[in-house]
Amino acid sequence: MSLLVLLFLTAACLPEARAYSLTDWNDSTRLFATACLCGFGMLAACTLSAFTVRGAHSTPERRSRAIRRYSSTRWFLFFVNLSAAVVAILACGWGQYVDVHFRIDWQGERVLAPFAELLVPAPYLANVIANWFIYYPAERALSRTSGKPRSQGFWSLLGFVLFNARQFALLVLFPVMLFASMKSALRFFPEWLEQDAFQLVSLFAMIGFFVFLPRLVKPLLGLKSLPAGPYRSQLETLEQRLSFRRTDLLLWPTRGGAANALILGVVPQARYVIFTDTLLESLTPPELDAVFGHEVGHAIHGHLAYYALFLLLSATAIGGLTGVANEYAERWGAYEMLPGELQWMWKFGPILLMGTYLFLVFGWLSRVCERQADIAGARAGSCGEPHCSGHEESDPIRAGSVSDGDSLTRRSRFRLGKSTLPCETGLRAMVMALEAVTGMNGMAPEARRGFAARWLAWFRSWQHGPPNARIEYLQSLMVNPELARVHDRYAYRVRWGIAIVLVAILAASTAAMQKS
Repeated sequence: MSLLVLLFLTAACLPEARAYSLTDWNDSTRLFATACLCGFGMLAACTLSAFTVRGAHSTPERRSRAIRRYSSTRWFLFFVNLSAAVVAILACGWGQYVDVHFRIDWQGERVLAPFAELLVPAPYLANVIANWFIYYPAERALSRTSGKPRSQGFWSLLGFVLFNARQFALLVLFPVMLFASMKSALRFFPEWLEQDAFQLVSLFAMIGFFVFLPRLVKPLLGLKSLPAGPYRSQLETLEQRLSFRRTDLLLWPTRGGAANALILGVVPQARYVIFTDTLLESLTPPELDAVFGHEVGHAIHGHLAYYALFLLLSATAIGGLTGVANEYAERWGAYEMLPGELQWMWKFGPILLMGTYLFLVFGWLSRVCERQADIAGARAGSCGEPHCSGHEESDPIRAGSVSDGDSLTRRSRFRLGKSTLPCETGLRAMVMALEAVTGMNGMAPEARRGFAARWLAWFRSWQHGPPNARIEYLQSLMVNPELARVHDRYAYRVRWGIAIVLVAILAASTAAMQKS
């Protein structure tokens, strides 16, 4: 959900968020209504936390239900808080309140204070910070009653808050602050926008930020290199078999707060594979191979670089379409024809379009790539015989000594990670890894019934796809492994197709602007 939050906070920093209000309330009423909206979200979170603590100390069956209820309800409350912030900004007039009361004198004019844009989404940010404190008892109770041995005890309250604050700052707040910095600088020095040097520096800064951001992750999140031992030895052996290059393997100490793995970095010189301590302590060696292969699959298939290209082309294409629409709307007087209470929707049209586009198109693209990464995870533990009956500990695929990995040519190792057919053993390992990860994160992998429940599952997993669907697809590969190559070709066509369409839209909008 970080992408959705990032889009919302960026939109809240735009001048349009401060220009409109659907109500004509005085300042006291606006503040009271905004406080009530924030308080409602906090009260709901307190209720959920209390019920979760009670369920965590009950029977195993009730504890399992409490975990699922906590995960699904907290996800639902995320949208409640986001919607409440939108209502506070646009309906209650919080954005206008910030625009009026946080201005300073600059060269004879009243100008919005530096970084005052960040006060517009303050109702949402207040809920986020409060929830770190509110959900702490529930997270601690679930961790202590899990029955699983931990290398470290659960966080203290301060440690838990800092743990969440670091993630939020890196994934969301830091990029938004960079955007707010640019908006503040251009507000006081608008002539910079006309200078080619400023635009060139901004472009290279954005590219450099994206490429080398992974190097900031280690100090900002408190990560450390994965220490020497069985985990590191196993992963290094596997990465040699897959001909994978990276900067480091990192351990993310979460003390039971998260069970996840991720890969960051487009170039090997700034590429990291990160595992949380909970994940390493909970997975078997074959499952760990599958998870590592999944993350490496994103790099082998070029997903990370393509995501960057996709977002850049998408933003540029939608910007071009918006420019053409505004040009013709101004020529035809369409904006003035709208009722006054609907004119704000025209200004927010590009933002709504971008949000819908990301949910539909990027969600589809991401699910296609995740399925391809799941196949790569299965290939990582495969022997090359599609219908094998299992791997002995002495088999190279399981023993995985360095000499076994070095005996393969670079091309053979590349094909092992990208195009070989997954075997049943590797597929079973990937299935078990998915079941374990979804279970640790409170997402029940059992089948859901009913149209509404299935739709909700897809909506909740819009980037990765529901665990059930991913597991069922991997099980279908046990019957017909050739489907793995079919999906590889399908993913290839999807990525090229989207890129061609975006370039065509950009070219058409550019031609339309020049013609007008």
